[in-house]
Amino acid sequence: MTSDAARAGPLAGRCIVITRPAHQAGSLAEKVRTAGGEVIRFPVIEIAEATDLAPFYRVVDALEAFDYAIFVS
Repeated sequence: MTSDAARAGPLAGRCIVITRPAHQAGSLAEKVRTAGGEVIRFPVIEIAEATDLAPFYRVVDALEAFDYAIFVS
């Protein structure tokens, strides 16, 4: 005999906040729903094309002045 929670999915009764950018959240949100979870979409970043690359190039040109450089994807 299977319990109601098991039939509803491993995330039944759970609310999951998805912080991915809006255009990337759909697939994950669908997987959460399929597993029985409730989804709250709360994008915390937006990915956009840079309109001015000058600040980026200034930092790149000065990398040798830093002890550490951390790149985040």
